[in-house]
Amino acid sequence: AAQKADLRRGEAGARLEVKFGFTGGRNDSDTARNTFDAGGSALRRYLDSDSSRDSGVNTGGKFSRPMGQGHLFAAGGTVRAIDGAEDDAFVAGGQVYTAGNFRESLFAGGGNLTITGNAGRNLYVGGGTVAAEGTVAEDLFAAAGTFRLREGAKVGGDAFITGGTVEVFGDIAGDLWVAGGTVVLTGTVTGTVHARANS
Repeated sequence: AAQKADLRRGEAGARLEVKFGFTGGRNDSDTARNTFDAGGSALRRYLDSDSSRDSGVNTGGKFSRPMGQGHLFAAGGTVRAIDGAEDDAFVAGGQVYTAGNFRESLFAGGGNLTITGNAGRNLYVGGGTVAAEGTVAEDLFAAAGTFRLREGAKVGGDAFITGGTVEVFGDIAGDLWVAGGTVVLTGTVTGTVHARANS
């Protein structure tokens, strides 16, 4: 497979990244089969041959730019927001990874998300699978098929979490409101826990 990435920088910090991928494959196989009569004598021999070819082209991309003074907006198939932001940040993609210091709130959504680094205010996150670590200075709002607040993660305020499976291994300084099909709580919650779960 071959890939090409084209990175363009525009005005005011805007950036467009486009990726092209090419794939190809070939498969050839031969299978021999023998048939025998009731006495064990060979009757016929068959030779089956198969040949297949496949090829494909795929594309992906990401566009990011500041939104006003210090804001960040990033969206694409795979998004890595690793430099933080001076103001609110908005990130969305099929695969999302964040790191660095976000001085205000971080809004993130997508298929699979790994949220690291620090949010200076609130963290709003939603997706299929979400893993959060680092520090949230104020409140956490999360909705996901599977949500995990990893060990070592810290929420300075309250946490509001809903999901099919919810695992809280980190620490929450305020109250926790959680609802899920399965809820696992091994972290420390300083405030009150309000939980509803099927198991």
